[in-house]
Amino acid sequence: MASGSRQVRNLVIGAAILGIAACGGSSSGSSPGATGRKVVGVTLLTQTHAFYKALEAGIRKEAAAKGLDVVVVACENDPAKQASQIEDFVAQHVAAILAAPCDSDGIVPALAGPERAGIPVFTADIAAHGGKIKAAGWRPMRSPASWARKAR
Repeated sequence: MASGSRQVRNLVIGAAILGIAACGGSSSGSSPGATGRKVVGVTLLTQTHAFYKALEAGIRKEAAAKGLDVVVVACENDPAKQASQIEDFVAQHVAAILAAPCDSDGIVPALAGPERAGIPVFTADIAAHGGKIKAAGWRPMRSPASWARKAR
């Protein structure tokens, strides 16, 4: 992976994790993980591509550094499966959801559940074409601190 790609990936990961940690999850209270820490649900486009493998490793590393637990799943390019994964995260009362949508339009209806539950949603790599997104990692922003401010 080129150095520039690695820097972008690290910025996306760091900014999303900072935003997730700063926003604190749903107002109804999120279920803590086995460790008593906040849980972040992550749904990736795939876990087979090198970029997503690196993204997952970075998410796990940053989450651990911030005292968050993560549940990582992949839809393997199946929009219905990704929608189901998001529904599962809502049922689990995760503190936040980080999604790399496999279908920018197809994910929009699935985002209504987290919004109703007060669970913030962040996107990485690919934008959602609707829904309430706290921050999107598919476009440059000034700094990771600006993501954290936007998540409040």
